Amino acid sequence: RQDLYELLQFLGIKKTYLLGLSMGGMIAIDFVLEHPDMVDALMLVGSPVPGYPFEVMLTEQELQEKIRQQTPLANAIQKRNIPAMVDLLMDDPTLMPSLQYPAARQRVREILSGYSFDWVLNPAPKQELIPVAYGRLAEIQVPTLLIVGADDDIILHRSADKLEQDIPGARRVAISGTHHMPNIEKPEEFNQIVLA
Repeated sequence: RQDLYELLQFLGIKKTYLLGLSMGGMIAIDFVLEHPDMVDALMLVGSPVPGYPFEVMLTEQELQEKIRQQTPLANAIQKRNIPAMVDLLMDDPTLMPSLQYPAARQRVREILSGYSFDWVLNPAPKQELIPVAYGRLAEIQVPTLLIVGADDDIILHRSADKLEQDIPGARRVAISGTHHMPNIEKPEEFNQIVLA
C-alpha cells in the first residue's frame, strides 16, 4: 500500500478509483483503510480479506483439503522449480481460466512462463496493516463493488461474503462461467460491469 501511495504521489493523483484483483484487492483494501480521502470508489475482484483467519473461514475438513491441494505447489516453491510451479498453477481447478477459454489459458501460461516468481521465491518484508483489515471493513465508507467469478474458489466466495456483509452498501456481482480471472475470461462483460 505504501508503494501504491508513493506511485500516486509521483503521478500527482490526489484521488482515484481503485480496482484490484486477488492480491491487488488486498492491497486496495489496506490502502483505502489507510488513505480513505484518496479513494473515490473501490472495486474488488476475487479479493481475499487481509487477516481473515482460515480457521474461521473454513471447516477443519475444508482446511485440510486446501493444505493437501497446496502441498505440491509448496514443494515446487521450496525446490525453486519454476516450470513445475507454472504447471501446477495451470492445473488449479479455479485459479486459472477454465478450459472453455483456451486463448485466455494460453495467455496466462505465457505470462507465468516469463515470470520470475520473485515475490514467492525471494519475498520482500511486508508492512502489515495494524490492526488488520478483517475487523475494520465497516470503516470503508466509499462506494464498493465486489466482482467474483461464479466458479472461483470457496475461499474467494467466503471472502466476498465477508466483504459484502461488513462494507456498508457494498454491491456484489458474480460473473457466470468464470474462475479467478473474469477480466481475462469474459473481458467485455467484465469491462461493462466496471464502467457502469
